[in-house]
Amino acid sequence: MTINADLGSDRSTATPQSHLAAQNLDRRAAATTRLLPDCAARVPRLDGVLSVANHQSEHMEQSAGLGAIRNLDYAVLLCDDIAAMRDFYTRILGFEVRHEIDGKWVELEIGAALLALRRRSRPYDGPAPDPDSASVQLAFRVSPDDVETALSQLAELGIEPLEPIADLDDFGHRVLFIADPEHNIIEIYAEI
Repeated sequence: MTINADLGSDRSTATPQSHLAAQNLDRRAAATTRLLPDCAARVPRLDGVLSVANHQSEHMEQSAGLGAIRNLDYAVLLCDDIAAMRDFYTRILGFEVRHEIDGKWVELEIGAALLALRRRSRPYDGPAPDPDSASVQLAFRVSPDDVETALSQLAELGIEPLEPIADLDDFGHRVLFIADPEHNIIEIYAEI
């Protein structure tokens, strides 16, 4: 939004239209200050008038394109064996399939988040990591009692933890680490 008001260097030579524009800016400035106090405090004042137009222009530039990113929508795990990965995340961890393209893509719902499995097939995907090396760690939060329960359930399914359950005091977490079929680290944790 651009407001053209010739306020001139001397307010006494301003036209009635520019005074009206200044009054409109003052009303908008007051509304901006009430609605966006943290933003309004950083906006420069010009001759007693809040520069709303300049602020909005700067804000649009900051919130356009990359500046418009507000949240992580979904994460994608590149897979060599999508069937084994699908089985692990649905049968072992119990995640629901939201959408699937046979053999290429599986979207899993985990609460409000999505985890997608995609077959490694694009030239820029590169080779799978070394089998003794993880490429990602995913953390899933549960209640403190459920960490022990999860360990028991995993044992019944033949899944061994990577290490014993531990309390990480620096993070305030109780953690259980396992690996998926492609050696990604799965952290099941609780805040303690």
